[in-house]
Amino acid sequence: MTQEFHLSVTPVGADKYLVRTELVAPGVRLAEEQVEWPIDEWLNQAKHLLNDPLTGLLQSQDRHRYSSLYHSTADRDDFGDETIATASVPTSLVSLGQQLYAAIFQGTLHDSWMMAQAIANHSGEVLRLRLGLKDRRLARLPWEVMHAGGLNTVEGFRPLATGTDVVFCRYQPIFTGITPLETHRGPLKILMAIAAPTDRETLELQREARHLQAELQTPASANAPEIQLTILSQPDREQLAQALEQGDYQVFHYAGHSNLGASGGDIYLVSERTGLTEKLSGEDLAGLLVNNGVRMAVFNSCRGADAATAEWFDEDLGPSLGERNLAEALVRRGIPGVLAMAERIPDRVALTLSQLFYRNLKQGYPVDLSLSRARAGLIAAYGSHQLYWALPILFLQPGFDGQLLATAQEEPQESVGEDSPETVSYSLSETINHCLQQIAANPQDYEAYNLLGSALYQRAAVADAIAAYEKALQIHPNYADAHNNLGVVFYEQGRLADAIAAYQRALTLNPDHQSANENLTLALQHLEEDSVEVAPVVEAPTPPPVTPIPAQPPAARRWKWGLGLGVLCSVILTFGLYRSLSQPPTAIEFPPVPATLGGDPNSSESITARASQHFRQGEIEAGVKDVEILLDREVLNFANAAIASVSDRQLDRPEISFLRGRIAWQAIQKGDPNYSLDDTRRFWEQAVRGDSTNLTYQNALGFAYYAEGELRRANQTWLRVLELAETQGSATSPSAEALTAYAGLALVSYEAAQAQPPAQRLEGLQRAQELYQLVLSTDPTRFSLEALGRNWLWTPTALQNWRSLSQSSGAG
Repeated sequence: MTQEFHLSVTPVGADKYLVRTELVAPGVRLAEEQVEWPIDEWLNQAKHLLNDPLTGLLQSQDRHRYSSLYHSTADRDDFGDETIATASVPTSLVSLGQQLYAAIFQGTLHDSWMMAQAIANHSGEVLRLRLGLKDRRLARLPWEVMHAGGLNTVEGFRPLATGTDVVFCRYQPIFTGITPLETHRGPLKILMAIAAPTDRETLELQREARHLQAELQTPASANAPEIQLTILSQPDREQLAQALEQGDYQVFHYAGHSNLGASGGDIYLVSERTGLTEKLSGEDLAGLLVNNGVRMAVFNSCRGADAATAEWFDEDLGPSLGERNLAEALVRRGIPGVLAMAERIPDRVALTLSQLFYRNLKQGYPVDLSLSRARAGLIAAYGSHQLYWALPILFLQPGFDGQLLATAQEEPQESVGEDSPETVSYSLSETINHCLQQIAANPQDYEAYNLLGSALYQRAAVADAIAAYEKALQIHPNYADAHNNLGVVFYEQGRLADAIAAYQRALTLNPDHQSANENLTLALQHLEEDSVEVAPVVEAPTPPPVTPIPAQPPAARRWKWGLGLGVLCSVILTFGLYRSLSQPPTAIEFPPVPATLGGDPNSSESITARASQHFRQGEIEAGVKDVEILLDREVLNFANAAIASVSDRQLDRPEISFLRGRIAWQAIQKGDPNYSLDDTRRFWEQAVRGDSTNLTYQNALGFAYYAEGELRRANQTWLRVLELAETQGSATSPSAEALTAYAGLALVSYEAAQAQPPAQRLEGLQRAQELYQLVLSTDPTRFSLEALGRNWLWTPTALQNWRSLSQSSGAG
């Protein structure tokens, strides 16, 4: 059951708006406030924070690309001042979300909102917050990041849009023509159209489709709805129309490219005749979907909704441009639910979002609650500092309760099966309350913490579940069940390396732990499949069922559900669970354990298992050699899994720091947004501090500085390599490491020359040519373009500059 709290925001003047309640639950007072908001300031903040996630990494890497080697300290300070001119921009989405929350809920609206939360909390019902915006500028703001930021409210420290007690969506206030929805019986049918035109950048759409299909085909519980997914690959307009007309689909899922447009945006299909892009406007698509009874549209594509970063918005033209994004076009035509992305989203993140969203729909949750749980999953997987969780924008019509299947609402509440979301939520609440009572009575009850973690995980409170498991391990480091359960959570987040390490620790403590053994095999299989271009999905490991411990009398265990998550959060805070539990577990000494997997000893799985065992036994050098083999193969997931077995007290060893930096470096070259050059540089600086005479570490650090545009520091580092090489190497010919340093100095001289006046530029280019010729004449094979292209240390930029030097010198 849910309670409604609908707000509308109507412009009444320049930056002045009327905010009022449109629909509230019985007992909640209606309210309205006239407010004045700094919209332009918020949009500017949001534009900086929500910059395109696929280009933000490159922008941060190239920030200092053109700074000269010969800039003075004062020049560099001036340049730095330019880069921080926007210091007023908030440092996180949370701070902007707090501003938006405070702006919406003020005065009588705040009182009404508090009352709505209290009533919903007391009755154990979900509170559905819907926001209707009648202004295009308002629609561009990321309201999904609204965040209370206080301890005295139900939502605690998390964004409203990621909770399970309050769910958030938008609606279109001007639409009034929605037709009452008929009850849908039978399986939920999804048509997934994937499109990768040959003249546009290619997404891993086939991979996404196959993973999603495998996810939805897993057997459902007796009371869970059945979901059928049909994949329509590379359709044109005619094929898409025919599929919609013949298939009786309730959900249309588009994975591909989309953009804004004067006719409600466009999706890009594939012309059967030419194989090139064929556009379908949002208005035409909306007509197709409405005419064929589609109730929900999902767009895993870019710019499907208004966004703060949009450059197309023209305040003077206003509504004369008509419908300019997919979401608005479909909502205006009466599609009950539309989920679209405000900005481009990486393929891996899109896949994770789809899996999380449909997994929750399959459990019988409504659309908005399913998305809230999916957002929480994205935060757990990628961190709240990443903006991925804020990009999905959900529109639900005011008359649509978000249920795509009627099974959960046809039966009276008294007869709901034990596996239904309502009963599960009630049971979990009792379990959580009981665990907290047990912990209050005995703070060293590690089993209660472990059970609490399982219950919190089932409630999608993933961060708190991890904290509870880690607290159990602080108390009892050799508790294999907690290690296994922690691995399950990591696996669901996509943190395969951490999951494998947790399973391995469980097996080290209990080699006969059947669940951990099965989960480890599954994770390594997934890791292997992730290393190929297109991989089938494997089933996720299932945590053990959450069963309340009947240690208390029934009367003591039957806490009112009305206490809800608000009391839970306060109790968790009281016992230090909400965040303070997130301390790392005590370092554990693990005895050796034989590898659990057989097969080819040279396979990546075997090498990973062998390296992990070496690290657990403290055989660092042997483990390092195995990880280097994995990195040479570019199977970074396996290398990460092995490094995860290094104990905390060994992580600062220079050889481990160097490997961690290399993993980050190679991941960046593969386009992994989870790593940055800052990560690489910090690891390699740490390695150099630990072993300052290691030429390999010094050379790598020089390349990191070079990639960051820190040419002066790169120059100094490579000069240091030459000094060390002179004392360590042969007096007759420079070593390979020394030649690498000479090559680096050539790159620095070449790039620094580009920013100099003509006379100085010529001098710098001549110096670069001299160094280039020195390197090539000494070892032409190792430093040929072909050989360097296979060298993991050389980036595309470095190779391009080396190629320019070869062309200007006439060498090949």
